[in-house]
Amino acid sequence: MPRRRRGRGGGEGCRAVVETSAGGVIYRWDGHTAHVLLIRDRYQHWGFPKGHLEGAETAAALWGAAHLLTMLHDPAGPPTTGEVLRFLGRDFAASPGAFVLRRLDFVRLLLKPGGGSYLAGRFVATAGEASMLRVAVHAALDVPFVLALVLAPFGAALARRRRLAAVLMLWPPILMAMVALVLWAGTRFRAPAEPVLLALMAVVLAGEWRRPGRVALTLAAGASLVVAGLIAVSVPSVMIPRAGYGVSAAPSPESDTPFTGAMGAYVDSKGTALVISLQSAGAAPIAVTVRVDGKTADAFTFAGSAHRRYTFDTPRRVYLEVAATEAGRPAPVVLRLE
Repeated sequence: MPRRRRGRGGGEGCRAVVETSAGGVIYRWDGHTAHVLLIRDRYQHWGFPKGHLEGAETAAALWGAAHLLTMLHDPAGPPTTGEVLRFLGRDFAASPGAFVLRRLDFVRLLLKPGGGSYLAGRFVATAGEASMLRVAVHAALDVPFVLALVLAPFGAALARRRRLAAVLMLWPPILMAMVALVLWAGTRFRAPAEPVLLALMAVVLAGEWRRPGRVALTLAAGASLVVAGLIAVSVPSVMIPRAGYGVSAAPSPESDTPFTGAMGAYVDSKGTALVISLQSAGAAPIAVTVRVDGKTADAFTFAGSAHRRYTFDTPRRVYLEVAATEAGRPAPVVLRLE
């Protein structure tokens, strides 16, 4: 268990979450010159493509996926079925256990509700609105999707047109197995299966079912339990994300972010430290409370300007909240990430 650290600015650090990033150097050779791909991040910094690993992803797995995508975009033409099968065979031979576990985790990620990812990129005016948006997104996006996943097997068992229902029920697992086998996972890859899941859920909700056989009902219950178990593993990571508030965009290093009263947004630490500076227009003392990932990390009073530093065990992305008041009223403050 990572230990709790205390920030140098007097605030209490938060429990670290270990995260691993992976990236690569993507280039194109035209026979005389190498063209290297660079991207500009949201902080306007140029660099090589990289990102956090998710689920069972590993650097080797991402390299394999990149290699496969390179094959798919080869100017000489897409890979043949044999080439793809040989690629998968080499991946399996290198580590059969890791290959199977990685694909199973990709399936879990395909079944993961997408409300958390949606919330992490949204901004509203106040913390209250952020909380209401959180409830609305989970109710409108995640709950129907989870119900569709859990009820779809019962829809196939209860449908009057058995053969059609059986064919429809085969499509979601076939699609997800193909995606998990060849590429990786993500909510956008499951989109072709969602209409089928909703249709089978509608069978359950509509009523007037035919009497199902015991075997069909048992298989449906088993499939629903497996799906529910896979979803349950993802629930904590789905429920944690929040929308930003008080600002129109996430604060970025070396840029001023003005706000009045309170703000909240996801920010990235610089190495193992998060350094913030606050500035006020007047000389009156301003009371500040800093929260990191929902926990109070610091509380202090300043006039004019203040610098605070919070350290972690590893580089990480955190949800930073800053509340500023002057004589009990919301105070205008300028925040900067150093």
